[in-house]
Amino acid sequence: PQLDILFLPMNDWHFRTQRPQQIALALARRGYRCFYLSPHLGREFPNPVRLSRTPCYRAIAPNVWEIHTGLAAEPVFHHRRLTEAESKNLARQIERAAGELSIRRLAMISQFPLWNGCAAILRERLGAPLLYDCHDLLSGFSNISAEILADELLLFQQADSVVFSAKSLLEKKVAEIPWLGEKARLV
Repeated sequence: PQLDILFLPMNDWHFRTQRPQQIALALARRGYRCFYLSPHLGREFPNPVRLSRTPCYRAIAPNVWEIHTGLAAEPVFHHRRLTEAESKNLARQIERAAGELSIRRLAMISQFPLWNGCAAILRERLGAPLLYDCHDLLSGFSNISAEILADELLLFQQADSVVFSAKSLLEKKVAEIPWLGEKARLV
């Protein structure tokens, strides 16, 4: 079966069209089904009734779907890491969506360390490989928590491959983490 791709993004699809959306749209044009997880984890719905254990999804472009999930304590996704329980809950919801959407072979593109726990669970349960799309210098953002910044090292370790958006970013990270050079590529 065709490979389906789950995006674990840094920003909402509708925030601003940037690299994540461009990659998803390019892959979709090549026939891949792309699923973009909303990082708001339920906060985008004004009515709490929408915050359920059942994921919802909608087509936002040909071959691209947005997945909405909810958590009991809705985090602002860049202020703190997800707890182990939240990561498990999120993984269960994504697995449910995968079943409902007939996803058979899944690959993940993570663009933010917030998703580390969930990605590890999905890798174990679904055999989904993980690519880290390192497209920003996270330490350059003042609104990202220190614990999420520290979790980037774990994401580098977890990822099967790491792609960088700029040569200077790749060189900086490989200078800080020499073993990263083995799986780092510029895209």
